[in-house]
Amino acid sequence: MTLLALVDHLQRQAADQVAFYPLGTLRRAIDGGFVDVAFENGEPCGYLWHGPYRSGRDAVIYQAVIHYDLRRRRHGAGLVAGIIEGAGRVGASGVRCRCRSGQDANEFWRELGFACIAVIHGTTRRRTDINVWRSPIRAGFWDGLTTAPSDQAADRSGYDRDRRAGVALASRWAR
Repeated sequence: MTLLALVDHLQRQAADQVAFYPLGTLRRAIDGGFVDVAFENGEPCGYLWHGPYRSGRDAVIYQAVIHYDLRRRRHGAGLVAGIIEGAGRVGASGVRCRCRSGQDANEFWRELGFACIAVIHGTTRRRTDINVWRSPIRAGFWDGLTTAPSDQAADRSGYDRDRRAGVALASRWAR
């Protein structure tokens, strides 16, 4: 299985937990070296897609997905540790990611020592909050600035109602 096929497969499996990106976008991320892979018994079992490392700026994690049956076995923590280490080598200030409220992944980020620094309200499809998580690498502006993460559950009722009414909205599989 190619890396693109793996990422696409896991992204589809976790479609209710992560954003859905077009294949071209995923291919550019892979070609740019921004997708790291976790392995279980020599087989790929998950990935973490991140942005470039820059001195004085936060490294951004766009997506982290581990095969459902292998979660809670430290594969994700290992991938995140690699990002923190790589970002630290170039003098990045921290590592940041977004996680939809109501997801188990929020506890994952908290357990890794990330702090919620902001809550972004509402999205088009799920109409739920997005928690912004951050782990500092170097002292900086965001240190100590935290907020309580949202635990609002996803509510698709408005999206589903609009789709039934014929409002043109992107589907979960839109590419």
